[in-house]
Amino acid sequence: MIPTLSQIAPPTPSAENVWLVVVTLITAGSSLATIGLWWQGRQRQDAAGNLTSLSPAEAAIVKPDFDKHLDSNRREFDRIWATVRDENTAIRHEITEAVQHSQEMLMDKLEKNRRELSDKLDTIPSRIIADLSNAKELLD
Repeated sequence: MIPTLSQIAPPTPSAENVWLVVVTLITAGSSLATIGLWWQGRQRQDAAGNLTSLSPAEAAIVKPDFDKHLDSNRREFDRIWATVRDENTAIRHEITEAVQHSQEMLMDKLEKNRRELSDKLDTIPSRIIADLSNAKELLD
């Protein structure tokens, strides 16, 4: 006996599980972004605090280094943000594919059930006629 697709295929994820994964990924991404922004602001605040505590002559010497540091931080933030954005896009794509796959599997299962029901309904009139014939013969 050849196994059917329903016996081989892994179980279809429920919509509840798919949405749970979506919410978890969105929450994790926003948490990481919030922590990154907080950390970036803290670093800038520390760097700005160091400049204000210096004398004007010392600040003039340190200012170019500070500007380089700020530019480096901005580039790093832009790089991290681009990575997060790319990962979010990839995650959205994977979720969309998973939902489409689930929908296709459900539609296939629905079509199979429809065909089975249609086949059963097609045999009912012939059964009724056979039962009536048998009943007529018994009455005669």
